[in-house]
Amino acid sequence: MQQQKLHRQEWSECKPILILSDGEPIGSYLVKESEEHLYFGRFFLFPECHGRGIGSAILADVTKHADQQQLTCRLDYLQGNRVGRLYERYGFKKVSENAQFIFMERKPRDVV
Repeated sequence: MQQQKLHRQEWSECKPILILSDGEPIGSYLVKESEEHLYFGRFFLFPECHGRGIGSAILADVTKHADQQQLTCRLDYLQGNRVGRLYERYGFKKVSENAQFIFMERKPRDVV
């Protein structure tokens, strides 16, 4: 599966953060911060863990950090993946796409 290949490649380039439940890995994601933006990517959660609010909690933390640092948050995901709706709920807007990926970004919000 192409998604698994991309995750393996990303893992070898930069270690993602493991998502654990009761000490067992149930997924992973990657956050790379630069002076210009924060990149959130290679988000993977086992299907049996979908719908539990785990992805929402991770995105809430990531977008909060981006807002605190006043950084645009960028991400991409594979065409056909349903995760785009989750990203839209957190303020991400599609900026471009190609045959393989959809690219989104979210401008920082003022921290109160």
